[in-house]
Amino acid sequence: YINLENGYYCMQPREVLVSADGRRLALVTVGVPTRVRVVKTRTGELVARRSFPSPGAKVSDFDGRRLVVGSYDGPTWWWDTEAGTLTKIVDRRAFADISADRLVVLTPNPRSPDAFCQRTVRLSRPGVVLWRACQDIPAEFSPNGHKMITWYINEDGIGPGVLQVRRQDGTVLRTFRAPLFF
Repeated sequence: YINLENGYYCMQPREVLVSADGRRLALVTVGVPTRVRVVKTRTGELVARRSFPSPGAKVSDFDGRRLVVGSYDGPTWWWDTEAGTLTKIVDRRAFADISADRLVVLTPNPRSPDAFCQRTVRLSRPGVVLWRACQDIPAEFSPNGHKMITWYINEDGIGPGVLQVRRQDGTVLRTFRAPLFF
């Protein structure tokens, strides 16, 4: 925020995501609406653009052709920039790892109205739940999606003090503890 004499001016946050092959960039201007432009990396030529009216829409992954876009209080979408299609994946906030075929869907925590639970599903088949938890959440997936690194679901600040390597069903394989934070 910038303080002006007559009030505050809110600057729109911007994000840049690079496709896995490095050939395209997703340029995101977060706001209401959130605007996403996909451009060629070498030339800056516009490939596609779209606005998402949901507040706080966020691109969680981009494979060069498709983007997964979710928002704080709305659905999560597949946007295929080449076909020009927009397809709803789930009705909730979620984030994806396209190459690992994983989607982490945030759900209300029945024990605390200000907290979340999560269910980890296949991105290609979101009805198939691989693991669910209210205490931990995946942070990263292995390339084939069979393993993941998790941390406490309400982690904030500098970073987590505990990381766990798990199987896709949530079974803990290894726990790492840092003296302060990772």
